[in-house]
Amino acid sequence: MVTSESVSWEPPPPGWIKINFDASFDVYSKSRVAAAVARDHEGIILAGGSKKINVQDVLEAESLASCFEFQSSGCYFRR
Repeated sequence: MVTSESVSWEPPPPGWIKINFDASFDVYSKSRVAAAVARDHEGIILAGGSKKINVQDVLEAESLASCFEFQSSGCYFRR
């Protein structure tokens, strides 16, 4: 069963950076992807990226996404 709920992003306090991450794991297609995005208190994207990952289950996918390495994922940075 697929459900949909309304979720809104909440910014971090001024001077802080918030990093959101997620993973997608499809047992049928064997497609697995981790992604992350870093934003400031105004919602401006400072860095982000995604990459294919090699994992066996959704828990491993989420765990790997939480350790996402921006520099090795071909992401972009704003200075």
